Amino acid sequence: MASNGNINCTTNDVVWQFKGNSATSDAAAVTLKKLVFGNYGAHAPPSHNLGPPLPEAEEAVAAAVRSGMANSYAPSPGTSNARRTVADYLNGELPTKLRPEDVYITGGCNQAIEILIDSLAGNPAANILLPNPVYPHYDARAMYSGVKVRKYDLLPERDFEIDLDALEAAADKNTVALVLVNPNNPCGNVYTYDHLRKV
Repeated sequence: MASNGNINCTTNDVVWQFKGNSATSDAAAVTLKKLVFGNYGAHAPPSHNLGPPLPEAEEAVAAAVRSGMANSYAPSPGTSNARRTVADYLNGELPTKLRPEDVYITGGCNQAIEILIDSLAGNPAANILLPNPVYPHYDARAMYSGVKVRKYDLLPERDFEIDLDALEAAADKNTVALVLVNPNNPCGNVYTYDHLRKV
């Protein structure tokens, strides 16, 4: 690797120079701690820690391994039983009912972010609206997928509510998605029904 970050590779006397994308690298280097504490000081949100797994969850994983029934790749969107269970759970509160095939189970939020943003990447003029601050993987994945990003501010003095004027100003005819994180990560707040209705 050259000192400038480029990768030089020689094959058959031809030098190939592969250049990294500094914008993607910079976006991926942003941490939640730096993002939140660097921008908001005294208004920094509480730290969230998932903690150790529940003993019941550990036993369920161990039982699945011992059974020999989970020793292969599952379907990409999840097993039919898992998708049915999620749909049934959510249908208790939804006016329009989900079918199991409406559910897509991912291996964590990063995979979900990647699938969602990649699905929006077909139109080169498309943009998505992201809150500021936001979990940094949204920015990095949007850059990687070639989706333009527009930001709308969260207001720390109002418990990190969305700045509705900034949200409206950021949207245009090429806006294909609005990312709304509730409960919010990294801020930890939960929006009221009235605020969500205004959004």
